Amino acid sequence: MKAIHFEMASFLLYAVAIVVIATRYRNHRDYGYALIGCSLAFPFEWGADKYWMFLDYDWSFRMLVDRLPLMMPFAWGWFFGIPLIVCLRFQDKIDAIPLWARWLVLYAIFWPWDFIVEYSSTTYRLWVYHWPEGSMIGGILPWFIPTMVATANTTLYFAHKIALRYSEGKGWFHGFSIHVLAYYLVFTLQVAVGWPLIRMMGIRPIVVP
Repeated sequence: MKAIHFEMASFLLYAVAIVVIATRYRNHRDYGYALIGCSLAFPFEWGADKYWMFLDYDWSFRMLVDRLPLMMPFAWGWFFGIPLIVCLRFQDKIDAIPLWARWLVLYAIFWPWDFIVEYSSTTYRLWVYHWPEGSMIGGILPWFIPTMVATANTTLYFAHKIALRYSEGKGWFHGFSIHVLAYYLVFTLQVAVGWPLIRMMGIRPIVVP
């Protein structure tokens, strides 16, 4: 897979999601909040790449700013937003189980999701992690990455549900703002936990990205 293929797939998948939400699920306004709101959280990628996840993107990607690819807002939309929407489609079944089991079930879904996306992409060197060899799965993917990112995916579900309590009955912009704030809080929490953990583990990049 080349960078251009990943870019085009990201743009296409995002466009299809927009069309489906605007037509089939037009009565589920919060689905649009989820897709677009997660897209707007993409600036967190820049800080993570440089300061605590230590990765470099293939320079064949068209760059938006610095080393951040142009497709990143769309990639964040489908990577975080679409799985969240799928889970929301089954929320009655998910919410019927105890809270602790709910968390475990969602995490058990999201960890393989992140692993598949990350491992396949790093196999094709679409991005490269600059981590010590002993901390990597197959020499290309740090085990910490799907472990941490799946936590963010899982937390997004609960954050979305809480935000929905306050966004229902509000205008589109007001309701959307509430959800964006909730998503930003999730990713801020991820940084607040992930960055210190990396330092505590003694992880330093082999090559500074």
